[in-house]
Amino acid sequence: MNRIADAVVEAIASHRGVDRTDLTTPLYDEIDPDALEALYRTDSDDGAGPHPTVTFSYENDRVVVAGPNDIDVQPYPANPTP
Repeated sequence: MNRIADAVVEAIASHRGVDRTDLTTPLYDEIDPDALEALYRTDSDDGAGPHPTVTFSYENDRVVVAGPNDIDVQPYPANPTP
């Protein structure tokens, strides 16, 4: 089974259209990968079951992890004019 941290890095790289090695900020600068792994660890390989949703910033993107196969990366909106 792939690690959730690896899946997050792949999702960020895919969102940006770059290779994962082209990302300049290590994931651990934004979130603790071991803690993320612990949240999504399961005793079975199917990954089924309820999972918490974790949201964090990675540079100018918002990353939402709702499960091992449910990772969404979106840019933060530009500053709205008041």
